[in-house]
Amino acid sequence: MNRGSQPAKETAAGHDGPDVVLSTSLQGIADKAKREPKHRFRNLYGMLNEANLLESWRWVRKNAASGVDGVSAREYERELTSNIRSLVERLKGKRYRARLVRRKWIPKGNGKERPLGIPTVNVNYT
Repeated sequence: MNRGSQPAKETAAGHDGPDVVLSTSLQGIADKAKREPKHRFRNLYGMLNEANLLESWRWVRKNAASGVDGVSAREYERELTSNIRSLVERLKGKRYRARLVRRKWIPKGNGKERPLGIPTVNVNYT
């Protein structure tokens, strides 16, 4: 099957499958990013709207560890619509500032460690 002409679908596990269809514009960007890792996207700012961010929320792992702020995805989701609305307002007003990433070191099989970054989902601040 030629995936370039088909919308991707998401399963409950977050992998491509037969369950939920992504919008054409978001899937087009994802496909191009996979095909051309060095491509520089321009003017994605217009896609920072409530509809696209709410759709993108489906891809967030809800059972992942909390970030440096201690807020879980499930907690953030309780007020998802207002949280997304606030986020869009701050993004459009250029008041959004990304939070620090929580760093954990994961042991590897050879006795070494690798870093793991855990971002925060709570973006309700200026």
